Amino acid sequence: MAVESRDLGKSQCDFMLNDHETNELLRKEKFDIGIVQICDCCGFGVLEILGIKKYIATYSSSMVLWVNSYLGIPQSPSFIPTLFSSYTEQMSFFQRTKNFIGVLFEYYIMDQMLVDGPQKSVDEILPGVNLNQRMQDAALLFINSDELIDFASPITSKVVHIGALGRTTPSKPLERKYLDIFDSAKRGVIYVSFGTVVLSHNMPIHLKKAFLEAFSEFPDINFIWKYENRSHNIAEGYDNVFTFPFLPQNDILAHPKLLAFITH
Repeated sequence: MAVESRDLGKSQCDFMLNDHETNELLRKEKFDIGIVQICDCCGFGVLEILGIKKYIATYSSSMVLWVNSYLGIPQSPSFIPTLFSSYTEQMSFFQRTKNFIGVLFEYYIMDQMLVDGPQKSVDEILPGVNLNQRMQDAALLFINSDELIDFASPITSKVVHIGALGRTTPSKPLERKYLDIFDSAKRGVIYVSFGTVVLSHNMPIHLKKAFLEAFSEFPDINFIWKYENRSHNIAEGYDNVFTFPFLPQNDILAHPKLLAFITH
């Protein structure tokens, strides 16, 4: 698995560094600063090609222990669950032991795929560029979590939590088919969507049934569910559940009768 991950990381980086047409277009923009998603450390190599010397690293989830090691932050598996763990910060001795082993596994796999693989590609094209060092030298590290609700974790002045940071877009009036759902709800509407990565139609059937049974317990509330496959007829027999493959999320969230948003 580690070898496959490393090879995948290298092949992806080879493609990025050798995409001369795209890199030339980006170089002409003369960007002042770069932001690298460290799920693919090859981005630091791209910045070298573009001549961008000032950069910020970012990660799309909570703080992970393998990143800590590059920033000089102590790893604390005794009270910080690993990325792939289901534990909380309150662990038994046995759970802490498993969590510690999980840290070693996480570090090995992540390092092989996200750093070692791209590093082999960078060594061939940009000799002397060390991705580990580039990560350490980033001016800041943006973490996609809210420090008030995330697990307590040691950080440095480089770490900036940006959870829930986003761009607001003015809402537009809803189409009649959506307005009818809001108008017919006695108490209001709950919107259910797991985005474009976690597709509802791929969920195990027992989880879908669990959602539907829970929804049926609230007949005075209508549920709008982003469900991508109409042919499943998943909401058949549930009068207060309405499914659509695509939904105007921003406009639905702005409606005054919306009670809650269920997402991941």
